[in-house]
Amino acid sequence: MASVKSYTSLAPSVVSLPGIAAGALGAALDRVEARVVVELLGEEGISVEVSGATGTVARAAYLAASRLLEEMGEEARLRVRLWLASPSLSPVASVVAGVAAALINLLGVEPAPMDLARVLNSVVAEAAGSPMAPLVAAALYGGVAAGSENPALYARLPGRPSWSIYVVEAGAELPRGEEVMVTIDRVRQIVTGLGALIGHVASGGWDERPQGFLSQPSPWDAVVAEAVDKARKAALEEGAIGAGVDPYLGHLVIVGGGPGAAERAARILVPVLGHKPFIVGAGIGEKGALGTEEELVAPS
Repeated sequence: MASVKSYTSLAPSVVSLPGIAAGALGAALDRVEARVVVELLGEEGISVEVSGATGTVARAAYLAASRLLEEMGEEARLRVRLWLASPSLSPVASVVAGVAAALINLLGVEPAPMDLARVLNSVVAEAAGSPMAPLVAAALYGGVAAGSENPALYARLPGRPSWSIYVVEAGAELPRGEEVMVTIDRVRQIVTGLGALIGHVASGGWDERPQGFLSQPSPWDAVVAEAVDKARKAALEEGAIGAGVDPYLGHLVIVGGGPGAAERAARILVPVLGHKPFIVGAGIGEKGALGTEEELVAPS
């Protein structure tokens, strides 16, 4: 019996950096979020079957595979098998990146960067309700990455900060981006600050100056429940260099400060959630789904 051709990709957990960077810059963690195996069952027609996940995540995997085949102009019958970390932080963004990486390597065809971003943005928007461009960019390329919907663009920033990231379950219910009211002055401040941050990183690397941008409240921090904002402020008081709610995932993302900052924030959130929040601590990872598997440890 002929063997089935397959490729396995490992996609990292990803979060949006807080402060000025919220909703614009994603960070890949040195932790595997999704293990994705794509098997080539045949080369006639287009069909995709998905196992290992249900609901939104399974739909995102199906759409990513089928839409990329169409974009590549390829025909294939595929089986996509998924394994997710527990707790799962960014399943949709990471699975979509993992499927893309596996399919690109399996078929040896890679769409142009803007076409890849356009297709994956539309897939995530259809499956999850809104694009997560910075998260998908970080899941693909690792490190800290920028992503946008218009124009469709994914780009990794140079270098890699040595910060520790703590992700605290917050269950924040966030309105869609277009429903967050932001004054014109605040928009100017965000755009100016983000431009300064990216420019400084490009020329001087990740030193102390960029860290100041991470402690400023984002527009999403202004619309979360009072307890979530209180937890954010407590983390900063405990020594974190940045803290804020992830506008895509609803988690509280804390940069630096050690485990003490995360634990203090988590204690504040217990009455809101009705249980002790999970805390995931990790560094910022070098590799994304398009990198080498050896840099990451797959979930069992």
